[in-house]
Amino acid sequence: MTMHFVVMGVPRSGTTATVNALNLHPEIMCGDEYFPNVETACAATLPSAFEDEKTYRMPNGDRTRTLFRLKKNEALIFGDKDPRYFFRLPDLNTAAPSCKKICIYRPKLGFWNSWDARARNRDDAYWGRGQTGFFGVLELIGLLGAIADVDSSGEVLIVNYDDLFFENPDTIHAIYDYLGAGPNSDVAASFRKSLFSPAGVSRNQPNADAEQVYRHLQLAQLEQMILTQPVVTNVEVADILREYCRSCRPLTMDLIDSRFPNMPMAELAYFLNAKGLRSMLGRQNIRARAQQAIEADKRSSDHLGPDLSQLQRRFDELATS
Repeated sequence: MTMHFVVMGVPRSGTTATVNALNLHPEIMCGDEYFPNVETACAATLPSAFEDEKTYRMPNGDRTRTLFRLKKNEALIFGDKDPRYFFRLPDLNTAAPSCKKICIYRPKLGFWNSWDARARNRDDAYWGRGQTGFFGVLELIGLLGAIADVDSSGEVLIVNYDDLFFENPDTIHAIYDYLGAGPNSDVAASFRKSLFSPAGVSRNQPNADAEQVYRHLQLAQLEQMILTQPVVTNVEVADILREYCRSCRPLTMDLIDSRFPNMPMAELAYFLNAKGLRSMLGRQNIRARAQQAIEADKRSSDHLGPDLSQLQRRFDELATS
């Protein structure tokens, strides 16, 4: 049996909390980044893969296996969460066309502050020091482009993070229903008690930088059109998504050109090594002048390793040109 579903979204958008919500239901078993890549996830035989300690050795593997052992007698619907499944959405859709895809969307760039906080935390071994909120925005643009191409991505259920965890507790039932899990009053009560927070304390307080980018990319207008209800499929809003991605492309390229010349070295280094992000932007024809410069420097210095001083000189030149 192959995977029934995946959970994805820009990192720090509530994908882990969604895994916890799904796993409240006895019929659903969702791994937490259990597989290392799309190919492995699509080739895995479930549920037996959730007991394989030798083949699947990701950091969260033991936690997923422990949970599965508790649920194995009741679980019927199996999936996995990895925020960046959307990087390879066409490959996922081709390899597992029946696999349902759930995308958590956090409005108003609500993930930005969390990206910045983790980038500042030198003790966080799983997060790059230059992996700031700006790059989360670029991932969001890539995500929107991926799900706008419905023919390539297949159907994707878009879930409003704010509705799910702060405003409408019935949203979780829409996800359960989408996956084919039956109603369960005990699960509903547990979700309200452990994960739903109607107070919504400081759930969205973007900083001034995030607010400026949010306005520049006209994301408020998009969210007003696609987040009119707690869940919606990309098929239902495909025309809106396609039009937004078309109009947003030059705005994104302008944003890259304006920020990269003065970007701190740690962030330049992160982008230089973020091959998946750069490839995704390239596939969507988002290739600004500054991005082309950094990619050219990456190719010219591959045999020597990243020469960040050379990159700094190049971006200094761009800043004054």
